Amino acid sequence: MGHNHDDAATLTGRRLALSIVITLLFVLAEAVTGYLSRSLALVSDAGHNFADALALIFSWYGIWIARRPSTAQRTFGYHRVGILFGPGQRGFAGRYRFTDILGRY
Repeated sequence: MGHNHDDAATLTGRRLALSIVITLLFVLAEAVTGYLSRSLALVSDAGHNFADALALIFSWYGIWIARRPSTAQRTFGYHRVGILFGPGQRGFAGRYRFTDILGRY
């Protein structure tokens, strides 16, 4: 009986894609509701949730790249790309929060 992780990676990618869609729908609903009700709190929260959606998209892209098969130039494949996406995503989120904090002062 073979051991295969392709099904788990496919399921993870699908769940992540569903999470992206749900998050973006929530962002849209929150932004429209905030605009119509003139609520700066809702509009700013929609912006924050949009940054979360970008982080999810970044993660999904990392999983998608990591599933690519090996080539003659990249004999180990692309699975190590996921290692690079973790710190990259952390840096993106940290920069967003740092600029958000600076904007408050």
